[in-house]
Amino acid sequence: QRLRFFKKTEQRLKDPDTYATLNYLFIAGLHHFYLRKWVRGSINLSIFLFGMILLFTGLAVLGVVVLIAITVIELNALFKSQQVIQEYNNTVMEGVYREISRTAVFKKAPELCTRFFQFFLTTGSSMLRKYCVALQLGYI
Repeated sequence: QRLRFFKKTEQRLKDPDTYATLNYLFIAGLHHFYLRKWVRGSINLSIFLFGMILLFTGLAVLGVVVLIAITVIELNALFKSQQVIQEYNNTVMEGVYREISRTAVFKKAPELCTRFFQFFLTTGSSMLRKYCVALQLGYI
């Protein structure tokens, strides 16, 4: 049951460096698509493309203003990339935990599941592999 949790979680967890890199690229909105936030990503990308189109028209100044505005707004997400991804990964782990805890295997050992899940919420996703190995070897 721990292995199922680990495999499902590992497939769905996101890397903060990838998120930050996608945000750092000048194409606004890509980092939202990475987190499957389709609407927000589409809005950001549309505003960015609108600003780019304005650059090649008689409204170039407005295009620059739009691009600067979207860049300033997205800088916040860049600086908070670790926190944003940690919150996303915690939500993913909670969803996987709830999904797996509905099965009969995990109903037999709810205290282990609770301890396992609480550990990941408090330590973060970087400890996922180490904790699973320690559980498998019987150290915990």
